[in-house]
Amino acid sequence: MLIERMMSRYLLHLFFVSDLLRITGGCTTNFGFGGACVFPYRYKGEIFFTCTVHFAPKEDGIVPMCPLTVDSITLEASTNESEWGRCNDDCPMRKYLSNEKMRETLYNLSESHPKLAYTYSLQERSVLNEELTAIKISSKVHLQRTLMKPMVRLIGNMHGNEVVGREVLVQLARLLVQGYSRDTRIRNILDNVEVHILPSMNPDGYNRGKEGECGGQDYTTGRYNENKVDLNRDFPAWFEVDNDKQKVEDILSSRQPETRAVGRWIMSEPWILGANLHDGAVVASYPWDHYTDDSKVGDHLSIDDKTFKEIARVYSSAHLTMTNSSACKKYSYLGPTTNGAAWYPKNGTLKDFGYLMSPALEFVFELSCCKFPDDYFLPREFENNRESLLQLLEISMSGVKGLVLDLSGKPSSGATVSFTQNGLSAGKDVKTSSRGEFWKILVPGRYRIKAVQSACVQSGEMPIEVPTNGQPKVVKLVLRTKFNCVK
Repeated sequence: MLIERMMSRYLLHLFFVSDLLRITGGCTTNFGFGGACVFPYRYKGEIFFTCTVHFAPKEDGIVPMCPLTVDSITLEASTNESEWGRCNDDCPMRKYLSNEKMRETLYNLSESHPKLAYTYSLQERSVLNEELTAIKISSKVHLQRTLMKPMVRLIGNMHGNEVVGREVLVQLARLLVQGYSRDTRIRNILDNVEVHILPSMNPDGYNRGKEGECGGQDYTTGRYNENKVDLNRDFPAWFEVDNDKQKVEDILSSRQPETRAVGRWIMSEPWILGANLHDGAVVASYPWDHYTDDSKVGDHLSIDDKTFKEIARVYSSAHLTMTNSSACKKYSYLGPTTNGAAWYPKNGTLKDFGYLMSPALEFVFELSCCKFPDDYFLPREFENNRESLLQLLEISMSGVKGLVLDLSGKPSSGATVSFTQNGLSAGKDVKTSSRGEFWKILVPGRYRIKAVQSACVQSGEMPIEVPTNGQPKVVKLVLRTKFNCVK
């Protein structure tokens, strides 16, 4: 038995060493005179696959560093400064990724972890024929999605010169995929959520952007796509769509290829939550972005305003600088969260379109006051948003989810599920998927829910209580034909 235990420990050590070598990928320290970084490692309870700015001495500020040794069992990094090194340019997040390198990173993740990640392209390419490449991340991703497993959509780089979100999302993908087998929190997220990430919606504009340029609102600076269109004004607007998907499809056919691809993607799945990452401010923004009356000012509140504000509060509070008014002084008057229209009104945004045309609650998270900061700052920007993004994914597991069934127990697709609280609507209705499932993020409290297939086929109204522990309330609603109902 002793020999068997020793052999088992030896084999585990060999696996550990080979795994570290594969993940480290040649990341070196101290201008090439130090040892190699060891990834993954644990520091202050978190698992890392990148350099961290949290270990650097206070006088050095935001220097990215990594451990040179870790415990072979626990992965804990030493707290001894002599056992850490300053990360060189060959380390993750020390240089911006080209479009080709970004796609290669995503495909490598899915090839090395085929049961956790699947890389795919949206239906159309950019104006200059660049793939719009997304990655789906979830446990058992090679199988049909588990029933009632909610779907989250994250998009970056809609404006080509707003690049922090693009790099942050690539590193989030790495953290989720490589962390699944090593971290219980990440495992819980991927066991319960299907995450879709599109790091770059505007790869053509990205190629025109210039590192170190903090502003830029035009084609030359990279904001617009190759046809000189602002993609965040190109989506069908509220006065055009009327929640009619065929009408929307007709409108999309005349829009930019990037808009068409993302618009159809949004409408193709029953998302629970969507977020679009921008730069140029540091704030969490929620619908609506528009006014229906030009004379209006202040917030244009949606029917989900209570939930929107709570999720925005959670994201900004977990962010390392968003609640600090000095993070972006030109917009300090906004505070850490804002209604989109109250900031400045606009039509044709992805946020409003996604909220109108899918079940998702839609957000914009502005991550950096500088749109295209020097690459030196990228590790800091990822760590600023790491906890916020993980909490956002955990929020998508909360609220209520369930199935709508007929009397024979078969799932009912296309049924409308409504939510009320104290006799008033508690959020927009959602439609059941082709598998009869639905989900809705709601703040903790007591609600009543009901499913309607038609005027004569409905469920009873069910009282529920959304718990405070972040776990979803799971229900089944059964449709019945109303007695003596006449259509």
